[in-house]
Amino acid sequence: MTNMIVEQTLDISDPIVTYCFKLAEQCLNRISSNQQKFFIYHPSNNPWLSENHHELLLDKNINVFIRLAKQILLNNGFIVDETNQDINVELHFGYASEEDSEEIFKIHRDDNLQIVNTLIVYFDVSCTGGELVFYNNNQKADIIRTINVKNPSKNTCKIIMFNGDLLHKPLPFRCGKRHLIVYQIPTIR
Repeated sequence: MTNMIVEQTLDISDPIVTYCFKLAEQCLNRISSNQQKFFIYHPSNNPWLSENHHELLLDKNINVFIRLAKQILLNNGFIVDETNQDINVELHFGYASEEDSEEIFKIHRDDNLQIVNTLIVYFDVSCTGGELVFYNNNQKADIIRTINVKNPSKNTCKIIMFNGDLLHKPLPFRCGKRHLIVYQIPTIR
């Protein structure tokens, strides 16, 4: 299969985007203000519990939105393994000031234990930097493509789909925030 990178714009009223905002609001309401500047939550693998550990934060309808994510991939020519339900969903919340330039991620692949396609919904981005860069190999000089992930307007957001075995890395960002949700959905190759 050919390595694919697809970039699109979605309206913020799209169901998958409204779900991102809903899930983010649930999470951010429970994050204390003294935590770090970067958080990753894994609702699909480890449902979050509230302070009293009785109320699940994870929306009961997450499977509906996983199906939507799969459909977006299928509509754009990606192959999805419908029999494999081992899907990873992560919310990333990043905040930075003018002085921040710390690199959080190294060049990596999303394929760890299985072959996946990745769909990233950049639903709330207003920062300097933070582009998503794809590489031919593990060398920073061998760039295939760089994508600006900022929201095109206040009524739209950016989504990016790619084969999880592509080497990539989000660049550091400053002055603002970068909120996104990542779906890693199994594929067959």
